[in-house]
Amino acid sequence: MVDKTLFNETLVSPPTNTRVKFTIIQTQSDRIILNWEAQKACRWIENMYELQICKDLNANTDILDAMWEESYRGEECKYDCKDLVQATRYRFRVRIFNSKGTSSWTTGEFETRQEPVQNGGSGPGYIWRQNSQEIQLCLECRADARPKDIVVDCKPLGLCVSDKGMGENKILLAGEFTKPVSHTDIAWILHHDKKDKKNKVLIVLQKQDPTSKQKDHWRSVFKSHPFIDPRFLPHGLIPGKFEVV
Repeated sequence: MVDKTLFNETLVSPPTNTRVKFTIIQTQSDRIILNWEAQKACRWIENMYELQICKDLNANTDILDAMWEESYRGEECKYDCKDLVQATRYRFRVRIFNSKGTSSWTTGEFETRQEPVQNGGSGPGYIWRQNSQEIQLCLECRADARPKDIVVDCKPLGLCVSDKGMGENKILLAGEFTKPVSHTDIAWILHHDKKDKKNKVLIVLQKQDPTSKQKDHWRSVFKSHPFIDPRFLPHGLIPGKFEVV
């Protein structure tokens, strides 16, 4: 690397117009490995990067500005963010800097994964479990809901659960599956949980393709919903029946 002092910094260009781009992102339950790339701001010296991190609390800009913490400063285009909280969304921003100034920030949002419970996890308004053959979904509904009020519409690539009682059609859960299911083989019941005194819809779906290897087990039921960390899933078959959740 050329020492900038040899040129009295006359050959050092400001990185103002250079942009950083996040590339490969690896997420686990307690860590996120970030990779990024950028063109060299100056041909004579290597880019220097500053990386900051904060939890995404949906706060306004003024509050977020006070929450950013510097995690890394150096030449590497990769950083391993460890000891993070599981199932939590974080914001990251990275920029180039040198003696002449800084580039603008490149910001990204990434979420740590969930540690599986009964080889499943949770999403907005529901929890799910899996074995090698089946997926179980559990979602809450009205305390006075009756089986005839609940409509479960399942297709190979998607599911819609609605409550048509009380004179309205309320969507309880809808989404596109990450993998196909057998829509002709579905079972569901309306279950009253004696522990929390709540009514719940329990749905059991048959996987179209049974899973027998860790890499094939489901990591999420619906696209764009939280993922579980596959490192905690069995390497082989997932046997057994579900506990009522």
